[in-house]
Amino acid sequence: MSGARIRLTPRNLSELILGQWLCEIEAELEPAVAKLRQQSAACEATRAQMDYKTGSIPFATAVLLYAAVRNVKPKTIFEIGTFIGKSALAMALAADENEEAAEIYTCDGSNDFHVPNVTRTKIIGFPKTTSTDALRNVAQTGRKIEFAHIDGRLAPEDFDLLESIADPRIIMALDDFEGIEKGVANFSTLRGRKFFNQHALVYPASETLLARIGLMTPSTTAYMIPIPALTYAPQ
Repeated sequence: MSGARIRLTPRNLSELILGQWLCEIEAELEPAVAKLRQQSAACEATRAQMDYKTGSIPFATAVLLYAAVRNVKPKTIFEIGTFIGKSALAMALAADENEEAAEIYTCDGSNDFHVPNVTRTKIIGFPKTTSTDALRNVAQTGRKIEFAHIDGRLAPEDFDLLESIADPRIIMALDDFEGIEKGVANFSTLRGRKFFNQHALVYPASETLLARIGLMTPSTTAYMIPIPALTYAPQ
């Protein structure tokens, strides 16, 4: 035979990887979702303090970011687009449950920093700071980024900076991955760079997958997963 091939697509990988992340935390998912709802409401209460009011992540995205951080267990997380802090807080709550301590660096180019201080995980905020300047600040710490949540359009100079401080096995969460939105634009540039040529695209969670855990809101967050991180387990 010429060689059997099994074709994996971004949609296949979405069901496999995101489904596995949720399965791995099944026992804690119900109380985690309740806590995330409570803290998301606390974040919403700060909306009036924002100078520039825009949209925030859907609740399903917060749950999946929580699941991602619980499974990946990154020690250093970088985020672009803090806004009212739902995503930063979801990742911090997940990091609280991991064995090793983590730090989250998050920036917002338009707003001050108002994430509720309710986690043990340290959240270092860069208010009214561009992604470029925030990346430069993180570079000065000497830490390597293992997980990134990008909820903003990356500037041209950001790509070199990001790669200079990223772990080769970094997982990228790209918000607004639909149509011609910023998530698609960011992915289009990232996939053309040598640093990310061993990363596979994982589509946002399907409505079917989210409905299995009782979530009716959509998620538009895609992921870039390093292929070497995908392993086969016999059981």
